[in-house]
Amino acid sequence: MIHLLAAAGRFTASTLTAAAESIVSGPPAAWGIAYCHGGRLEWLHSALAPANDTAEEARPGTDADYSALADLRTDMAMFVIHSDTRIVSRREIQPFARREPLRAWAFCNLGRIEHPELLDTGPRAAETADPGEKFFLHLLDRLNPDQPVESAESILAGMSEETAVRFALMCPEWLLIGLRQRPDAATPLWKGRGDLLLVIASQPVSNLPGVSHWAQLTGDAVLAVTRQPRELL
Repeated sequence: MIHLLAAAGRFTASTLTAAAESIVSGPPAAWGIAYCHGGRLEWLHSALAPANDTAEEARPGTDADYSALADLRTDMAMFVIHSDTRIVSRREIQPFARREPLRAWAFCNLGRIEHPELLDTGPRAAETADPGEKFFLHLLDRLNPDQPVESAESILAGMSEETAVRFALMCPEWLLIGLRQRPDAATPLWKGRGDLLLVIASQPVSNLPGVSHWAQLTGDAVLAVTRQPRELL
């Protein structure tokens, strides 16, 4: 299972890790984070937990606990925690990330892609068999970064065969959340807000400082938050 904590505003790495520990008890199978550092998007993926490691994957990497995040400083991040012990390769750890000529991107797929054969990725090739990565590349092939909400809505409208889409997409300028779900089978994401912090999570988190109200995001919805100035689109 994949758990998302996406945050924009004033927060610390310890805020994210404490929230992660309240969602997943005990060490995770793996985790990944994409975060803004100045004008750049950077990312870090953990090693696999020992039970998941294979000889092929037994190479240097960050521990599967959260100690590597202690010194992280950022104002926008996408933190993904894997609790599923079936993950077998570090390439499968989300968020998926790519550094392209004009900007870098990170992506988390929380839903289900039922017809990956219909997704066109243009010149980009996936590194895994995960349909979520193919959806990531499909988005990059069609998205207008200057109009993220409008172009994401158009892309989702063209995916009428998909009924369980939930994702987060991030670049150095903004963080976007998209859903396309059949109402009778919708799994919500949750939006939490405080004076200095906006959080999108796969479930409400009770121990986030300053965030006291959570609202469900269900059905069809696209929203984005920009870094400079910080605005909800």
